[in-house]
This record gives sequence, structure tokens and C-alpha cells, in this order.
Amino acid sequence: MHAVIFTGGEAPLPQNTAYYFAGTPPIDYIVAADSGLDTLEAYRHFYGSTVNFKPNFILGDMDSLKDKSLLEKYSGVKSEIYNRDKDYTDTELALMQAVKVAPDRDNDTVTLIGGSGGLMDHCLGVFETFAQNYHADVWLTKEQVVCCLEETFAIEMSNLTPKDRISIARAPYFFTGGKLKSEGLAWESPGFRESGMPSISNRIALDYYQEKRPVKLMAQEGRFLVFIPFHTHVHHPERLRTEKKIVPGVVDF
Repeated sequence: MHAVIFTGGEAPLPQNTAYYFAGTPPIDYIVAADSGLDTLEAYRHFYGSTVNFKPNFILGDMDSLKDKSLLEKYSGVKSEIYNRDKDYTDTELALMQAVKVAPDRDNDTVTLIGGSGGLMDHCLGVFETFAQNYHADVWLTKEQVVCCLEETFAIEMSNLTPKDRISIARAPYFFTGGKLKSEGLAWESPGFRESGMPSISNRIALDYYQEKRPVKLMAQEGRFLVFIPFHTHVHHPERLRTEKKIVPGVVDF
């Protein structure tokens, strides 16, 4: 199951996401949250019939929706309108809805589009969802792709150049600790920071780039966020065979 959420805030241009959607499973379910419906409509115009961006569920307080006529256009779609006086953001409500239909972290994917830039409190609110059980697997921000690397999972990344920036953050539920192993970065996991973001603006090692080998990150303990360019090819995360067993070379923060 591949569930996609369109939410408010700044979102990537549709053309910047073409590589991502070309390499991901077909979309099965779409949630549009508030002004994310405006973004969804822009994506529908760009992709046409190549990708089906018709919403399955619309929700939010609709205080930032620019084109109110879209509510009439999609009047046949299941919707839930909320009072604007609430502490859960529309993005959080959309994530909760998406996780209901795509609950399997091993096989399902939840992609979040938008939610960056604009109001900083809302942007931080999206970041903090990665400490919850209703977070996205992939967050497409205006400028970057953010992949959530769950504990005991590994990802491989290819189609990178030495100019591309790769950053790693801890999920917001812990500031220190965790076990992470890297292969193919310019500076590897034993040299990562022991608190805060383990590595900022790292890059693919020159020999890995020349030999066209993928960069690999493995989360032995803790949840991490990986920030990469849109053109990166990310292989579907796989659970580590060693599970909780400590792998030689893994940094224990």
C-alpha cells in the first residue's frame, strides 16, 4: 500500500518529484489536508493521466485553502472538516488517516508532500511527527527528500554525485545515543557527532562515486532521518538480518 498526503506549506514543484514517483510503487490512497488540496490540483495538471492524483480523503479546517471551488469539485470525495481551534495540525490528522490504511512499516509506504517553509511552528510540528507512530516514511519538502530510517532497517542510495549533500538527523525523541553504520560516505559513522544531528552536508565518497557503488546507511538502534536530493535513487528499506545484534564498525553514540 502506498499512501500519499498533500498538505499545506511549501511543497516541491511537481517536475522535481518525477524521478521519485517513477521509482516508487503506484499510489493506492491519497489524503489532501487543507491547502494541500491546492498542491494536489497542481500535481494533477502536471502529471495528467501518467499518475493518478485523485484524492480519496479530504480533511482539515480549510483556513488556508486558496481555491475554495475545489471543495465543490471533489464534493463526492469523503471528507472531514475540523474546527480551526485545535492542537493537532491538519498534517498530523492526515498522517493519522494515512497510517490507518497503510499500517505495515515493513511493506507499506506513506509519502508526505509539502509542510516545509512558511510557518515555522507548523514545520517543526511536521518534524516532531517523526517521534510518533503516525509519521511519514518519506517527506518531500520544497528542496529535499527526507527518508525515515527505522530502527533495524537499512537503505541504499545511488545516482549521487560528489556535489550532492547528504545529512542525517536523529528522530526528535532522542538527542543523543543510537547506533548507526554508514558505508560510502566521505566521512563515516565513527566520526559522526555524538549529539544532535550526526552528520550535516556529508557526501558520497569519491571511490564509491567513481565505481558507481551505492551509499548505505544502517540503523542498529534508534530512528534516523536522511536528507537527500530529489534525483537520488533510494532502494526500498530492508530490515537488517542481524536485527539488534551489534555489527562491527557500528558507532555507538
